[in-house]
Amino acid sequence: RRLAAKTDVAATEDPHAVDLMHAVQDQWNALKAHLEKATPQSTEAQLRSVVEGTASATESMEAVMTFFSTTTRSTTMLSLEILAPIPLTGDWPAGQTLRLAAQLAEGLINKEQRILPGFNLKHVFYDDKCDPSKGSQI
Repeated sequence: RRLAAKTDVAATEDPHAVDLMHAVQDQWNALKAHLEKATPQSTEAQLRSVVEGTASATESMEAVMTFFSTTTRSTTMLSLEILAPIPLTGDWPAGQTLRLAAQLAEGLINKEQRILPGFNLKHVFYDDKCDPSKGSQI
């Protein structure tokens, strides 16, 4: 059975976010008009309009980026726990390194949301003491 995750993000209805996005669209449309007129023979005034339009569009995009990067993500992620029996103690205590590698991978997978979108991985480590009889008691 495959677990289903919700990966669609609904359009925002936040008036401030909508206003910011409209400002970006307006700035882009104004810049696009200047870019379409630009040629190698453009005057200094025409090129200055392109530079000023670029600055305005960039400022609008930075405002949107700041807004969305500081807004709390309300998407609920499904938790996926992984039981990881590793030798933290015993004859071959390599579990410390294995645990660090697993935690690093877990963090990258959870942050990027590319491999398992909609899921939040969580390792549950179990010290099997490098003993097959301990590992099979899980």
